[in-house]
Amino acid sequence: MRDWEELMTGRLTWQLTLTGLALALLAISTAAVSRGGEENAPEPPKYAYVGVDTCKMCHRSKKQGEQYTKWKNAGHSKAYETLKSDEAKKVAEKVGLAKAPHESAECLRCHATGWNLTEEQKKKYLKRRFDIEDGVQCETCHGPGEKYKSLSIMKSREKSVANGLLLQDEKLCRTCHNEQSPTWDPNRYTTKDGKKVGFDYETAWKKIAHPVPDKD
Repeated sequence: MRDWEELMTGRLTWQLTLTGLALALLAISTAAVSRGGEENAPEPPKYAYVGVDTCKMCHRSKKQGEQYTKWKNAGHSKAYETLKSDEAKKVAEKVGLAKAPHESAECLRCHATGWNLTEEQKKKYLKRRFDIEDGVQCETCHGPGEKYKSLSIMKSREKSVANGLLLQDEKLCRTCHNEQSPTWDPNRYTTKDGKKVGFDYETAWKKIAHPVPDKD
């Protein structure tokens, strides 16, 4: 009888331990779910994106080298729209994407800006003129323009950089133009010394160059 009582007591203790552990795990899980939106939220930009329609107000003039027009006529402006093409859908199917290209993080990270923000972050960091469908736009490469967009700031390169302007360089370009792309072609470019490479910064830059004309 005593052995039986000890056995039952041991079983009860073990069951209580398991129950306590289960409740503890449930509490942790519930807390994680309730905070999930915060914990999994992407790191927001330091400043807000104002959109290419804001940038073009100054950067479409001949004085500025018609920079907006050059962007509009180049491939970067069509980066998002490209994801809706039949060719993009074929690539997505080939690599096994679960979503359509224009909805997939794997594609959007290099074809659009601001796509990964939460709805609350979008309200704060995407201004009214901003449109994700503008693809790889001014602020994709030059940084959010909320603080440096004013003429008084833009007149000074130093002030612009201090207020969030990013200066374009090869390292930035290669964050997307690299072997991780499903359409990467190791022989796409030919360098000036005749070497075949997947990306040649010097050649690629000439296609999108948009310098301000030298002043007389």
